[in-house]
Amino acid sequence: MRRLNGTELGAVMLAACFIIGGLYAVIHPVEFDMYFKAYRRFHAATEHVSETGSRLYGILATAIGTGLIWFVFYGRSK
Repeated sequence: MRRLNGTELGAVMLAACFIIGGLYAVIHPVEFDMYFKAYRRFHAATEHVSETGSRLYGILATAIGTGLIWFVFYGRSK
C-alpha cells in the first residue's frame, strides 16, 4: 500500500469532516436561518432552512466527502 502525501492526507481529513458533519445533519437535523451575501452589488439576505433541507444538505455533504475519498484512493493513475 502506498503512502499518502500531504495534499492527499489533507483531502482525506477534509472528506472525513464532510462525512461526519453530513451524518450529524442527517441524524440530528436542525431548523436554522442562514445569513449570506452573494455578491457585492446585491444586498445580504437570510434563508430559512427546514429540517428536511438540513437532511438534504447532510446527504449532499456525505456524498461529497465519499466522492473525495474515492478520488484520493482510486481517482488517479498509479
